Amino acid sequence: TKIAEDYNRGALEALALKVKKSTRLIFFSTAPAILILALGAEWILSWFGAAYTGAKSALLILLLGQAVNAFCGSVGVYLNMTGKQKAFQWIVASALVLNIALNAYLIPIYGMNGAAWATAASMMAWNFTAVLYVYKTDRIKTFLTW
Repeated sequence: TKIAEDYNRGALEALALKVKKSTRLIFFSTAPAILILALGAEWILSWFGAAYTGAKSALLILLLGQAVNAFCGSVGVYLNMTGKQKAFQWIVASALVLNIALNAYLIPIYGMNGAAWATAASMMAWNFTAVLYVYKTDRIKTFLTW
């Protein structure tokens, strides 16, 4: 891909521009869907039956996690394309352990919303960790910037 080519050529300015454009595309194409789902959560959930409208809070929590995911751009792809797949593997594996631990703790207390918080928190954790790793190692901002 172009990310790998630019990285291997040492063309960090071109790489940074591609990543910036990619992140903008991801965020601005995802944001409307998140907004529609958030504003119409109860109505959309009612399509599946009245019992599902009680999941509105959980859906909103998951949408928050997805918004952060979109804000962080294609950080996982970046790590895989630049030879840092082992680091990404450890980041995601750590997030998995965090997700399991948070689910074990939060579900008995908060039920469905606890599961949503655990999932959103672990998604945010791996995204933030990966973004920081990329910035620390390559000085590339994979998160949304203007």
